[in-house]
Amino acid sequence: MCRGMEATPDKRIGAAVRMELTLQRVTMVRVAREVFGAKRWFVEDRCSGRTPFGAWELVQVADYLHVDVCQFLNAAKQGTPDDGAPPPTGLRFHDGRASYDSPAPVVAFTTPAARLAA
Repeated sequence: MCRGMEATPDKRIGAAVRMELTLQRVTMVRVAREVFGAKRWFVEDRCSGRTPFGAWELVQVADYLHVDVCQFLNAAKQGTPDDGAPPPTGLRFHDGRASYDSPAPVVAFTTPAARLAA
């Protein structure tokens, strides 16, 4: 996928399927042959987003991989770094309330204070 080009939902779904195939160490050849009785290009075209997955095809792949089909469908809604979309709302890596943003109070522990704390 080229930078600056928008990733379509079909490409995002294809990427999610590719990622799951990689995680499970399953080849596209194997999926094409065992699920669809087809050649490798059948799955490659769908995983690249050139040809959209049909609903039934996506369900068949999800069943074969033993994952919920919603995992792939949710990928269609997510932005990817290459398409310039902002990250999903609610994800903030730094909100200003981290422990390193405020100085730690100076506490002097003495033997009596340590005994009381224990």
